[in-house]
Amino acid sequence: INEAYGVLSDARRRRLYDSRAAPTTLSRAAGPILIAARDTILRSGWRIIEDSVCSLMLEKAGLKVRVLLIERVNNSELARICRTHTELTVVLAVEIETPINLALHVIVLDLMHSKPHGKPSREALPAALQSLLAPFL
Repeated sequence: INEAYGVLSDARRRRLYDSRAAPTTLSRAAGPILIAARDTILRSGWRIIEDSVCSLMLEKAGLKVRVLLIERVNNSELARICRTHTELTVVLAVEIETPINLALHVIVLDLMHSKPHGKPSREALPAALQSLLAPFL
């Protein structure tokens, strides 16, 4: 209750909270898909280290992973992601422009087709990461 009051009574924190509820930069088609994917991630039981709406840093069982929620991904976007994020990164995308070139630390999941791109097979991933990705495959 105190945390909720703190958010509601601080204009800056309230704006941040409201922006999480309704990202305005997403298209009408992709927005609901990415919001549902984000909600699934938030309910996964992982500890949230960082949350900036479309980018989450999570930790569980000693494993840290960044999750990016992106409307459309292509090679130039993946190159930017690889330059910006050096940790294990999972990209949840509504649309993927193929073919794509992936770095070893990036997994791209096509939310529309439940199809992974990059990284080893599901069985080769740590159990905690398998459980995080299971709802999307």
